[in-house]
Amino acid sequence: MKVVDTAFNEIREILKSTVPPCQVTIDKDYHYEIKAIKKDKNGNIISDKIFGYVIKHDDSITIGFDTALNDTQKTELFSNYLIHKMNRDSRIRIHEMTHSLHKDLQYAIEHLSRYYTSMNWI
Repeated sequence: MKVVDTAFNEIREILKSTVPPCQVTIDKDYHYEIKAIKKDKNGNIISDKIFGYVIKHDDSITIGFDTALNDTQKTELFSNYLIHKMNRDSRIRIHEMTHSLHKDLQYAIEHLSRYYTSMNWI
């Protein structure tokens, strides 16, 4: 479906805006994923976390974020609309992109970037 392809590509571009400092771990035509990489002062990787991903299905897409975010963090990082659409695993399933959803996702990615930076993850 063209609508699904368009939504997937838009979200992929929003996520790409964080690379670098995030790193792409999956880059396929149906799945795009980035991780925040935590390094020590010498630049050695200590660990990594899922920053975000998007997966294309036949009739929809799934957008996911770090499952370790608690409710308080989600409230600070995501709009009420995204929180309402989000399941317990920090995933959102949509069938098409709207202007409002696009803006909310851009807002979320910007806030996640600041949050991960403050936690020295990126």
